[in-house]
Parts: sequence; structure tokens; C-alpha cells
Amino acid sequence: MEGLVSLVDKVLGWFYHRVWRWRELRGFYERAVGEAKGDEAIKQAALEIVRSDFFTEFIQRRTVTPEQEFSEFLKRLKEKCPKADDFAITEFLEDVYARVADQMEGHETWGKRGDEIAEFLRQRRQPVGETVFERVPEQRTYPNHFSHIPKASNFLDREEELKRLDEWLKDGEQTECALIGVGGQGKTYLAAKFAEECLQNGWQVRWADFPFTVEHFLLSIASEMQNCGDQYASIVGDPQQKFEVRIDNAIRFLESQQQPWLIVLDDFHKATEDKWQEVIALFDQHCRKTKILLTARREPEAFEELKLPTGAHEILDVPKLPREVAKDYLQALGLPVDDDRAERIWEKCSGNPVAMKLFAQAARRRSVEKLLQMPLPEWSENAQKWMDELLGDLSELAKEAAKRLSIFDEPVEHDLLLAIGATEEGLFDLQDYRLAEKTIDERWQEHDLLRQYWKAKLSEEERASWHRLAGEWLKGQAERIKAEQEGRKFEDWSLELQQTWANYLHRAFWHFASAEAVKEALKAASPITELLDRWGEWDENLRLCQKALELARKVKMKKPSPFGRTNWQ
Repeated sequence: MEGLVSLVDKVLGWFYHRVWRWRELRGFYERAVGEAKGDEAIKQAALEIVRSDFFTEFIQRRTVTPEQEFSEFLKRLKEKCPKADDFAITEFLEDVYARVADQMEGHETWGKRGDEIAEFLRQRRQPVGETVFERVPEQRTYPNHFSHIPKASNFLDREEELKRLDEWLKDGEQTECALIGVGGQGKTYLAAKFAEECLQNGWQVRWADFPFTVEHFLLSIASEMQNCGDQYASIVGDPQQKFEVRIDNAIRFLESQQQPWLIVLDDFHKATEDKWQEVIALFDQHCRKTKILLTARREPEAFEELKLPTGAHEILDVPKLPREVAKDYLQALGLPVDDDRAERIWEKCSGNPVAMKLFAQAARRRSVEKLLQMPLPEWSENAQKWMDELLGDLSELAKEAAKRLSIFDEPVEHDLLLAIGATEEGLFDLQDYRLAEKTIDERWQEHDLLRQYWKAKLSEEERASWHRLAGEWLKGQAERIKAEQEGRKFEDWSLELQQTWANYLHRAFWHFASAEAVKEALKAASPITELLDRWGEWDENLRLCQKALELARKVKMKKPSPFGRTNWQ
């Protein structure tokens, strides 16, 4: 009998926690609206708001403060009652919240919430001259760190994978999907092709190239919110707010948009912050419309370290290139072959697109048969051996261009590569052999695997020299912008121009730091620390200052930087 009673208690507790407590909470607000003093039209409008998505997006969310909730309620009420007096609406809503707080007082579940509402009302009603309740953080203009969707070039026959992704997109229960595969398997191109299709079908798509910090993610969402006129952008963009509150408001924004959002996190295996796991878990818990697609590399030697988010997400192993499209793929790479040779090349390369790309470019300098007879290991076991064998006879100009390109973690300007010693002939050789490509904004990049390969070939002298030259070029671009604005105060520049100028100096700092050119690095950093602070880039500002301190200590300087205010004129 006791067991039956215990079971009944558990069932009732579960029902209260999952269903009844939310009905109880809605009842507090509905009764308060009905009992509050005010015009019937205002009451009716308020009741409609309580019964709308406002309940789930604001009242039901524990991380939304009473002030945020009240502010949104007031805004919606004014929109619904444009002819009513603003003072009358505000007075009515304050009465509603006072009654809600009274009903919650001493309640086992809602007592703490009632105390918070009562404290909010007390602060709100304080006379001028007393401590003012700080409502909304300072308004800033937030930088957006999302990047362009890569061009899905030479995309062949991934229809089955695209179909599975489309099924995931339509599944309301699965928020995240992970594309997993060995290096060069085509994860990024598959994600890019899918992202393009989503764009064409009315989705809002944003792309993040890792390494990408959680702070950059939140600032980018704050920028999107600001562009849409969302009044809570200042909360998401404020590092001093609680992390849970920032994420919750970011999710509320994304989920409330008319168009659904897809966010692609490319190369997630490069994530260095454990907090990303928390971000993904919160999206999984609260999102129904918004989708997260991530790509991550699975390598034999790194498989044990590969951390994927837990939760309701699908893991999709990106398979090798289908055997039947090998001929078309090789022809797209400039290597005309018959069916038999195409199949033999496919087998030699284990169906890996990057291995086939290397094979195709090498076959333009050597015979296909000779390459097929080479005793190469499995691509996934020793990709470096493949690159040693197949890239060894590249022209010296192409090798030198590839080595210089490898010092950049991001796509890089053509003129910058020329400034550090690459040649146009070498760059276009790489492009001709499909070993490097231009992005949508005409910058050069090479595949991650190739970049790592060439980077390992650099001497310390080459690395330091090229980083210093890169820093000088970037500093020169910032000086050019400033010279073109001669006579104008910095504050009068457009925000886009300010950020472009600061970005050149920011990049210059890190290149000088990599070259251990301490004085040049500190000089580049000095004007931009205040701007990073102003734009809410506090994590990056801290990282920059920590690096400056590290550099200063290396040369036994007593003061790392004068980081003071700068005369912008």
C-alpha cells in the first residue's frame, strides 16, 4: 500500500512539475489582469498577451528578469492599445505585477519569483535622487564575426547525404546535426551546399569558421538582433551579464523570428572552450525552429580526443566519394580519364576527395600509370606521405607561394601575399592545380590539411620574417585609411571604416607578435584596445593584452604597453 501511495505521489509530482505549475503560473497572471484597475480594452489586450507566445518566451523562462518581462509586456500592450494613454497603460501594468507578486508570496514554487517581482516594483517606484535601478546595459554597436558561406565547387553526387540533412532539418525534435569524416572527405563542401539550399528555401543561414569563441558567437547574435531592432541586443552583447541570461535571450530572438535560422559551426574539432558544450546543450534544450549544423574531423590519431556535443543531435558520417562519380570528379579537376582508370584512381585514393585532388594535379606532371604504381599507404593513415610524394615536383614558385599562404589561419589578400614574397605565377600555379582557391571576396586560401603540411616545412627564420612583413603590410593599410581621412575626427568616420581600420591593426599585432617584434606589436595594439572595449570585444581585448604582457616580459621590459587614450585626429 505504501508503495502505491509513493507511486501516486511521484506521478502527481511529475504532473505538477511538467504541466500544472505552468497552468498555475498562467493563472496568477490572468487573475491579476482581471482584478487590476484599468480600462476594459487594456485588460482584454493584456489577457491576449498573457495567452500568446509571450508566456513561453518571457514569463516561463527562468533566466528572463522581471524587468525584461515587464518591459516587453509594456511594449506589446502599447502596440495593442495605440489610442490609450501611456501613463494609464503603465499604471495598469504595475498594478498587474503587484497583484502577481501578492499571489506568489510564500508559495512553495513561486515565492522566490514573487519576491523578485516585488523588489523590481520597489526599485521602479523609487523617487528620483535615490539609487536608480539599472535596467538596460549601455547601447553599443556589436561586431559580427560570422563569415561567408564557402563556395561548394566541384560538388558531385552527395544527394543521399543532402537528403538525410533535409530530413534532419524537418525533424522538430533534433536541433543539432554533426557531419563527421576524415580530413578532406568533403564535410565543409557538403555543409556549404546544404547551406546554399537552405538560403534558397527561405532560411536565414550564418556560418562560423572555427576557431570561433563563444564570446564571438554571442556578439555576432547581438549584432543580428541590433539589425532587427531587438531591444535585448544590449543584454546578449554585454559580457557582464550572466552567461545563461545572454544565451537565453539569444535563443529567444532566434526562435521568435519569422524565418527559421540555420547556424553552421565549421571545423568544430578546433573548439578550445568547454563552454561550447554548454551552448550546444542549451540550444538543444530550448530550440524548436533554430538548427545547428557542425562539422568535425575524425582522424585515427585524434579520434579519442574528438568531443561532440551531447543531446538530441544526429551524427552523420560523411562517406567517401561514391565510386560511380569518380570519373566526373577527376574530369572536373582537369584530368580526363576513362572509366577503368577513374575506378583505379578512386581505389588508390580510398575515395577521399583531397587525395584525388592531389593525384589529379600530380598526374598533369607525371603519368597516371606511374602514379598508380607508387606504393602509397592508406590516405587516412598517412596523408603526409601522400603529400610528400605528390607535391614534391611542384614548381619552386608554387611551393614558395604555398609556404607563405600557410602562415595565415584565415583567407588572405592577394597583395598581402605578394608583399611577403609570393609571386603571381606561383599563386596561379596553385590555383591551376586546385591546391589553393579564392573565396567569394577574392582572398586566397588552401585546404586545412595542405596548410598544415606546408606550415610544417617552414624554418623559424622564414616564419618570423614573413609574419613581420605581413604585419608591416597590414599596418600600412591602416595608415593609408587614416591618411585618406585627414582632417576628420575618428568619431566622424563611419562605423564600417572604424572597424576596417582597427581590424588591420589587430591583425598586424598578431603577426608582429608571431615574429616576436615586440615594439611593433605594442605600437599596433595601443590604438585599438579602447575600441575593442567600446565594441564589447572584452575577451579579445584581454587576450591581446595578455599577449602584449607576455611579449614585454620576454624582452624584460618593465611596462608592456602605454595602452592609454589615443588622439584620433
